Amino acid sequence: MLLAASGTAIAAWGVFVSRLYDVARERFGTVDIFEADITAICRIIYAVDVISGYVTAYRSLKLTGGLYSTVKRENYFEVLEASFKELSALGPVKIDAIISFYTFLRGARDTSLSFNNWVNKDMEICESSRKTDVVQVAYLLFLSLESAQTACIALMEKTDGLKVSAELANRHATDAIPISLTGLVLYKYLHLRMIEKMKIQLLWFLDKSISIDEREDERRLRIELRLQNEKLREHPAFHCCQERWGAMYEGS
Repeated sequence: MLLAASGTAIAAWGVFVSRLYDVARERFGTVDIFEADITAICRIIYAVDVISGYVTAYRSLKLTGGLYSTVKRENYFEVLEASFKELSALGPVKIDAIISFYTFLRGARDTSLSFNNWVNKDMEICESSRKTDVVQVAYLLFLSLESAQTACIALMEKTDGLKVSAELANRHATDAIPISLTGLVLYKYLHLRMIEKMKIQLLWFLDKSISIDEREDERRLRIELRLQNEKLREHPAFHCCQERWGAMYEGS
């Protein structure tokens, strides 16, 4: 009887361990897939220089090639759609950040369709409406990039995530490559630094474009919180934005 019970317990334990291994394999495979997809999408946004297009469009009320190219209908959500079932293995923090990234990205994408009206000769879009179009898309992209950064750090091993977060915080003091990071962790850090730079570019643009008098605007409040609490006005990337685009806003 004891031997039979032991055999049953061992068999059950074997099934449990096998299932645990399968879950772990699925989990880490899903982690790699989402981390790679999120960073790849962010690299595309950076390479096309979309944010510069927002700044130029807001001031000139005309579309640039880089900005208009984002209105095309490529599908950036194939990985999410194909791996949606595996998300449940990642835990609430990771799931929230991943879903938020794709949701805000889809929102920015859908909202950017309003740019099609700018080139429609049968429609006249006033100046204030054009500026509103740009700000809405830029704000949604900012929220998406915030979630991308949170997701990528959460998807790292805990120790690596803490190291990378600390180095990102140190960027206020220096733009040098940190010597404390090496190998794959350094590679991931550089991706996150790119995302951080785009976030700050968007904050600079939104700070200039959403009136400081609009204090009841939730977007204005969120911008102020980010800029003040994280001291981003002191960040090297914020000063670079002022040098690059500040002249466009002089006298406005």
